[in-house]
Amino acid sequence: IQLEKNIQSMMKYWGYNELYTYSFISQELIEKAGLHNRTHLRLQTPLTAEFTYLRTSLLPSLLDAVSHNQHITDSLSLFELSKVYLPQAQAALPDEHPYLVIANDSGFLTLKGLVEALFEEIGITNYARYEEASTFFHPKQSGSYQKSNDRLATFGTLHPALSAAF
Repeated sequence: IQLEKNIQSMMKYWGYNELYTYSFISQELIEKAGLHNRTHLRLQTPLTAEFTYLRTSLLPSLLDAVSHNQHITDSLSLFELSKVYLPQAQAALPDEHPYLVIANDSGFLTLKGLVEALFEEIGITNYARYEEASTFFHPKQSGSYQKSNDRLATFGTLHPALSAAF
């Protein structure tokens, strides 16, 4: 928990605004982000149609927030550090993992530098950067960082098709 607080403080110090979104998302938002509802846990008794599934990614809610707020300012720098809920085979409750998602309009290299600065500040060293294709990110402007076969981060410029959906 202290690490999460340190990351939140760093992001705010670097000029990012913290975003708080619900842990639940709608079928519409899942589809809009190019995800499938079968990979999400469905609530048995949702309060509304907007809160039917537990999120497995922070990205759809972030993109929704950006699309609703980009007209307010010329520059957006947002982050959310919150849990996602991953289904477990043969288990009633999901695996809960904290994730960090960052959005800015400063470009790919600025984002890459931000991720590396974050690693340095929290003491992560000896990581490797890989080119990686993702449905979320532009094929020529994306990658991931790994250490000892553990993925630390996936980053990139938003894929044009996903950008057009939002």
